[in-house]
Amino acid sequence: MNELPNELVLIIASLVPPYELHKFGLLSTRFRAACSLRILTRWPGFALKNVSNQTYATLQKTDYFSLGFHYFTALFRTFGVTVTSFAIILKLNIEDDLTLPESSHLMPDCMSHTEATLIFRAIETTLNAYLEPSPPIHPCCDTHDMHLLLQWASFFGNKLLSKLCIDHILQLASDNDLEPADLEPLDQLDNAMETATIDTTPSIDAMFYDVRATLTSAFLLCAQGSGNADIGALLLATRWVQLDVWGQQTLAEAARAGNAEFLKMLLEWRWPEEHVGVVGEWVPGNMDLAFSWASMNNHVECMTVLISSGVLMSMDVASEVFAG
Repeated sequence: MNELPNELVLIIASLVPPYELHKFGLLSTRFRAACSLRILTRWPGFALKNVSNQTYATLQKTDYFSLGFHYFTALFRTFGVTVTSFAIILKLNIEDDLTLPESSHLMPDCMSHTEATLIFRAIETTLNAYLEPSPPIHPCCDTHDMHLLLQWASFFGNKLLSKLCIDHILQLASDNDLEPADLEPLDQLDNAMETATIDTTPSIDAMFYDVRATLTSAFLLCAQGSGNADIGALLLATRWVQLDVWGQQTLAEAARAGNAEFLKMLLEWRWPEEHVGVVGEWVPGNMDLAFSWASMNNHVECMTVLISSGVLMSMDVASEVFAG
């Protein structure tokens, strides 16, 4: 075996399950030198071959955070940025029952900052081919989940990718004659999405609530993550974000994260044809959470934005915030 050319050794190594690559080096001293796990995981081409040669069950046994960046990119290039890719990375079971995993499990705010940053770096690398042309082209919706992509792009502040996702989602909604009309109670979202499984197409009702849920969730994630005011404005301009339910929570999340520019954008937002803010009337007490979180985390700029905007706080919170 020591006489095999390096090219053939690497081809053979690419057939080995990722979590057993270290065993390949035990075959001989030469193999150990050529197929060091530390060396192999630095080669994008090897990672892609290694992933494409494995079964779904084998891939789920692998710890991708130990293998590194190129293996995440290989997964996204093989399976797209989809529920399937994240199910493999996070070891979620979608084979025995075909229902979708909880969407919250796939969100960047549910992971450590280091893990989420690594995954998003791989997502951006995978989609560079779509982002580099001018004007950029839409990623293939058959390959990538645009709803899932938007959550990550808004959280990490990638405006170009966020706009591509928003445009695609709105176009799909328009093609199905969906408009951000008067929204039904939130509990109907769960009922509408119960039929949305891996192997079925959601109904038009489910699609309506899916658009609303996606854009509202992206807005919240943007507030608590990147705080990119431009992305927040893009999402608000769609009129699908459900501010009557989530507006005050979004302000509180932005205040907690110290995203003063996002706070300012939301508090000053006006529809072109109207003269009133989208977040409605402010009364004493309904902004207490935003004031408390900004104060608790010493975000002076956020406190300044909140106070200068004229929103009101209750006497209890005022005494707590300005104590001493």
